[in-house]
Amino acid sequence: MQYRILNYKYREKNREKLLRYKFKNNEFYYILLKIIKKNKYINIQQKILVIFYLIILLENNTLTKQKNICLISGYRRSVNILTKLNRLTLQEQLGSLEFPGFTVAKW
Repeated sequence: MQYRILNYKYREKNREKLLRYKFKNNEFYYILLKIIKKNKYINIQQKILVIFYLIILLENNTLTKQKNICLISGYRRSVNILTKLNRLTLQEQLGSLEFPGFTVAKW
């Protein structure tokens, strides 16, 4: 009975690693293609090509639809939707003033 529980935990860890790996590889392309799609200065043929690549990316890698993974650390808990970073990484980045538009709270 214990062997099955350990085996289940081992499979869950491997699934988690695969999920993080695919998400990190595809999230950059997903964000980039969405930005290009909103560009006003490209012609229709290029927009159609970008939309086609977005469709292929989502069909082949449905893991990019998951929004609760941190881009830097890969953790899935307490992730901010706006920055796609978890709480600790976001606090560290904001403390070093690496995000434009965010200021340090002064008491």
